[in-house]
Amino acid sequence: MRVMNEAVIGSFNREKNGSLLRLVSLFDGEPVWFESEDIELEPSTEALGSLWLIPCLLSNRNLRFEQPVCKTWYENAHAVINFLKENWGTPQIELIADTYETQTPPQNAAAVCFSGGVDSLYTLYKSGSPKYLVNAEPFDVSAKFTESLKTKRNRLLKVAAEVGSIPITVRSNIPDHSSFKVHKLLDVASGILASAGHLLSPYIGSLSISPSFNMDEPAIYGCNYQLDPLWSSKSVKMLHPEPELRRRDRVSGIADWRVAQENLFVCFNRQDLSRNCSKCEKCIRTMLDLHILGKLELFKMFDQSIPLWEAMDSVKIVTFTDSYKHALEGPLDPRLQTAIRRMLRRECVRVWQLEDSERHKRHVDEEFSKIQEALANTLHHYTLLQENYDNLLRDSQERAANHPLKKGFRAVRHVMRLLHDRNRTQPVANNNKP
Repeated sequence: MRVMNEAVIGSFNREKNGSLLRLVSLFDGEPVWFESEDIELEPSTEALGSLWLIPCLLSNRNLRFEQPVCKTWYENAHAVINFLKENWGTPQIELIADTYETQTPPQNAAAVCFSGGVDSLYTLYKSGSPKYLVNAEPFDVSAKFTESLKTKRNRLLKVAAEVGSIPITVRSNIPDHSSFKVHKLLDVASGILASAGHLLSPYIGSLSISPSFNMDEPAIYGCNYQLDPLWSSKSVKMLHPEPELRRRDRVSGIADWRVAQENLFVCFNRQDLSRNCSKCEKCIRTMLDLHILGKLELFKMFDQSIPLWEAMDSVKIVTFTDSYKHALEGPLDPRLQTAIRRMLRRECVRVWQLEDSERHKRHVDEEFSKIQEALANTLHHYTLLQENYDNLLRDSQERAANHPLKKGFRAVRHVMRLLHDRNRTQPVANNNKP
């Protein structure tokens, strides 16, 4: 596949944003910035490389660095390219950069990415008390929802105080950049988190990126147990802990932890982060896991005024059917069993409808060229008729004038046909009546 063009990563500039020091870099003529009210960020070229490598792969562009990059990161970045080429079919783009060997020993401090969900709470719980708790925002929440972001920040501060960690919020305008927002979050997620880790390189030696999927998941997403460690440099090691666990195992792991019971937030509704909606599919799936463990009542962030089997009827799309099929294998309230089966049936119907739509689309795509050709042919003949209307009319009049007998014969034949049709519809008079 031919690479279309080249993206250039420049250096960071420091700018004042009120009382904060903001790091700003240009990419495709638009500014990309990072800032933190908690700590001074390092203007790391590896942070920008981690951020833009997958978008460049997906848009088929070479990547040129104006500043030298860590040799370890550079070698790992080539491993990222090869890994995604094998699993996604992305092109073999070229990284153009000078490299350097850092002599500074890495820090020993550990950091954990924190979002408040099952995966990050489990990673935090198993990590004990990491020195830093890092939240990258806006990440899955739009910057326009300022109150929601404030709620998320308060939850970070609360949990960090509970476990004895230092909270760090790294803010950026990444989701609003035109060269970034065209890609799916699942494809570029770990690159964002890794970039935050490199911005903290003077303070941390490792950053744990919580698993989003079990290692047996056949699809390869941008957050993967094989991919995440490849964002590492000589200074910061990116970790993807315990990828063999399934999500329900992590739910079980934090079910008795008071910090999780008071702060767990899993909701797809990102406009209000103060409480789980308890109606979306992710909420329902988590509530079901907790219900099976007998711990749902302890989790205060869920609305439990509606029975779980009734809340299930509001779920329109089921993303992970295996979780519900696994639940049906164990002892379960009959009402929950019935609700799960209804939900799985709705998902089957939805998938069938999508398959029918795709089949119809393929049929239309296949027939379109024929339809297009027929329409073009019709338009061509219509145009000819328009252009030759006067000539055709004159020719018809001349033929009628030159063949009056033929014209008269057609008139007589028409009258005879009318008489014949009338005799068929009207009964013939019976002259033999007495």
